[in-house]
Amino acid sequence: MTTVPSNQLTFHPASFGDFNGRVFHWDGGLYRGVAATRAELYNRLFDDGTVARLVDHKLLVPTERTSLEVDGFDLVLEHRAIPVVSYAYEWTATMIRDAALVVVDLEIELAARGLTLQDAHPWNVLFNGPNPCWVDFGSIVPAKPDTGWRAHEEFCNFYVNPLLVMAQGHHRVARRMLTDSDDGVRVAEASALAGQRDRGPSLKSRVNRAARTLAKRFLPQRACDAIHDRAKRRRAGLDVSGQRPAFLRDLRDRVRSIDLRPPRFSAVHVNGRSGQDDMDADRRRAVEFALAQIRPASVFEVSYASPFYSTLAARAGARVVAVGVDETHVDDLYAFARREALDVLPLVMDVRTPSPAYGLCGQTAAPATDRLASDLVIALDATHHLGVRYRLNFDQVARGLAQFARRALLIDFIEGNDPATRDYWSADFAAYTPQNLEAALRRHFARVELLGGCARPTFLCVKEDAT
Repeated sequence: MTTVPSNQLTFHPASFGDFNGRVFHWDGGLYRGVAATRAELYNRLFDDGTVARLVDHKLLVPTERTSLEVDGFDLVLEHRAIPVVSYAYEWTATMIRDAALVVVDLEIELAARGLTLQDAHPWNVLFNGPNPCWVDFGSIVPAKPDTGWRAHEEFCNFYVNPLLVMAQGHHRVARRMLTDSDDGVRVAEASALAGQRDRGPSLKSRVNRAARTLAKRFLPQRACDAIHDRAKRRRAGLDVSGQRPAFLRDLRDRVRSIDLRPPRFSAVHVNGRSGQDDMDADRRRAVEFALAQIRPASVFEVSYASPFYSTLAARAGARVVAVGVDETHVDDLYAFARREALDVLPLVMDVRTPSPAYGLCGQTAAPATDRLASDLVIALDATHHLGVRYRLNFDQVARGLAQFARRALLIDFIEGNDPATRDYWSADFAAYTPQNLEAALRRHFARVELLGGCARPTFLCVKEDAT
């Protein structure tokens, strides 16, 4: 047994509302202290192989028991840390659906063992590269025998309803609403956004109403109340006479059957050039040079319409986060990363407005600049979008990208009259020159190297503490 003094623990900022335990960091590891009320249950789940099965099925984050003793906890678990935290408002519709299926599949497994998830919000799901898994071990609790999944409404608000809105092409609106950690997207809001009008009660509803009227006339009040309560619980997804497993399977089928159409409104382009075969030879060589020089363990890429060159870094063993504003472009990368088993996390995000912190003191969600910062930032085929289309000056571009670069930045200069930005180009952009870009980069990086052999000015920028 190893006793760990409480003053050596660093509690996770979002771990403050769980009565079953607390998550903390210690000695480079990620741990969960379990309260006495849950220690016996969780020990049993390890003993009977439940935890191993859930981990093997990639539904639960890998977790092990430890021999650590921490004051106030009867059991200490160690979790495998997911290296990058992302949130549902940064996921594509496909990613949201895949996360939803993990939650339902986990609930189905738990239901077979008399257990349930006490909540279902997407803050409890993280993507490890392109693979989602549940990370809140403390949400696993015993299911009451006469009830079912009480988190069903929350699941709908944060998964089903946003997906229904996205099925109508309103992806941007759904993601904005997912920043609301309390309500997500409610049924009435989803109906309004999906353009569904109130057509009055259905035939089934009218028949049920007539049946209830007759029952009130001829059955005792106690029997009527029991029938009404049973119907109400069934509609809410609550277990009545063992119906929860079938309800959950139906819910899973419903999620899978949602037909996700592409976004109606694209921020920049329609899909860009997401095919890996479209990589420019000069840019490929520049990326390979930067990887050899920096040897990054992590890479952050900003892409607008070009292929994601960070896949080269993933194949070289780096952990990759790639962001773009065009969801179809990002979703193509997500499918590619899953198919090729690459450690790539694609996200929908505009680097001009990175996701901010949410919640009191940022305890609900940390800002993207903290979560996604990486050893190397790749920003190829992007300067004309940032500097011409969006009218940022080069100092804003350099300073913004430097926030994500722990060690280095790879960036190239694209002429403002490029086909992608020709319609925005005018004589007002006289300061848009490669010389001014280089000068701005030198104000934020200790060393700026102009790479030879490239068709366009390409710079590898290194911070002072980079080795």
